[in-house]
Amino acid sequence: MPSKSLWISVGVGLLIVAALIMGGLFLSRDSHVELVGTIQKVRTGKLDDQRSVVVTDFRVTNPSAYPFQIKDLELDLTSGGKVISGRFIPETDTKNLFLGVPELGEKYNPSFRMKEQVGKKATVDRMLAFVVDAPLSVLESRTNLIVRMREVDGPVSELVEKR
Repeated sequence: MPSKSLWISVGVGLLIVAALIMGGLFLSRDSHVELVGTIQKVRTGKLDDQRSVVVTDFRVTNPSAYPFQIKDLELDLTSGGKVISGRFIPETDTKNLFLGVPELGEKYNPSFRMKEQVGKKATVDRMLAFVVDAPLSVLESRTNLIVRMREVDGPVSELVEKR
């Protein structure tokens, strides 16, 4: 039968290991890089009979202690059971987009740029525009819209339209 001092040593060792694990979890609580937020407004417009544009205005917050640097931006929408992807329109082209498609209204926020950073603990309002190879009626009958923002080190944050 093990001695009483052995059981005390094992108990103290387990407490030390538990304290180290909890300390590690506490110290790394802000290291998960992600953007959280909501889509504030979705606007659609017709480019031609087979192509349309989707403009999303949103607010995101970076709750981590590290900046979130944009690597890639994607849009997927579901309409009629089919998933349709959009192609990102850079900020330099959005000025002409709003001039050429007046039903989009005004441009309220700047677009995300590739390699742009959202600072640690920062909140920003941004806009993204995407060209979609589908008629406007398909966009307006969508059942789901997801904007994905990929960080340079791999994490992906998603914003989902509430409809």
